[in-house]
Amino acid sequence: MLNILINGVHCSEYGLTPLRGCLGELMKPAKPKAPIVNTNKAINGDVVALYHGQVQSRTLTLFFLIKGFGGVEQLQDALDRLTTALLQGEDGKGTNNIFVEELNRHYYLFYEEMSEYNAIGESDRALLRIKFLEPNPTNHAE
Repeated sequence: MLNILINGVHCSEYGLTPLRGCLGELMKPAKPKAPIVNTNKAINGDVVALYHGQVQSRTLTLFFLIKGFGGVEQLQDALDRLTTALLQGEDGKGTNNIFVEELNRHYYLFYEEMSEYNAIGESDRALLRIKFLEPNPTNHAE
């Protein structure tokens, strides 16, 4: 199991357990920025300016199991606490510091949505897909 800290708090304190696919999603390389193409009619062909080493922002979807601490009402409480924490972020402006101990890396992400919520029967557990925006995929420093 991955050890993930969300704004300095271990994910288990929000009732979260990372599921298969989280690590691969975090390690997925960012796409390079598209080149600028000048198609000036006064010249033959095109003039292309490449962005060497520049990458696009990216969207990450992380998969979790969330567990309430007792029953369905506690599951809703856990979801509310998690949503509030992700909306506020570490800085109160929405930037979430997601630290993955196994990679020794910080990811600075903005919460976009819970793109999927699937309750597991009548229990206090559900599967979540949480969608984030990473504006600068090269910034993994402390």
